[in-house]
Amino acid sequence: MRWKPLAVGAGLALAILAPAGQVSAHPGLERSTPAANAVLEVGPPNIELDFNERVDAELASIELYDENATLIPIGAPAGITDDTVLQASVPTLGDGVYVVVWRVPSADGHVVDGVFSFQVGVRSGVDVGALIDRVSGNAAATSTVGRLDTSARLLALIGLIVVVGGGALAIQA
Repeated sequence: MRWKPLAVGAGLALAILAPAGQVSAHPGLERSTPAANAVLEVGPPNIELDFNERVDAELASIELYDENATLIPIGAPAGITDDTVLQASVPTLGDGVYVVVWRVPSADGHVVDGVFSFQVGVRSGVDVGALIDRVSGNAAATSTVGRLDTSARLLALIGLIVVVGGGALAIQA
């Protein structure tokens, strides 16, 4: 009966050490309205994000920040036309630089995110890169999707510890 602990140990080692297959089935942003880096005469009535695959609108997060890194309240993301397009209503915007930060879970549960800026009115002297860095940190801390992603990773780690620990106990038994 020595073969049983050896088989369990070998199977466990193979499962842990085997390279994972590459997963490329995550949604990607195909286009946005307004477009990234667009300079508009007037503010858009909506922010629209069009992805290359289905996303979960109920768990999506779209946040809009002004050039002072102040969060601007916008409508909740909603799916339109199909499950690949999200839209959120935007209040009237004055001249300035704005940053959109989005996070969406795909149909398979993986979370993807992105950020882009646009401008309303004349060009300004805002350091857009610094503004994006500043608001990207704020969005990750407040996003429901971000908290769900962190919780899922923690549960996966706990599950891995239980599986490895159980396998080790099975080998010693």
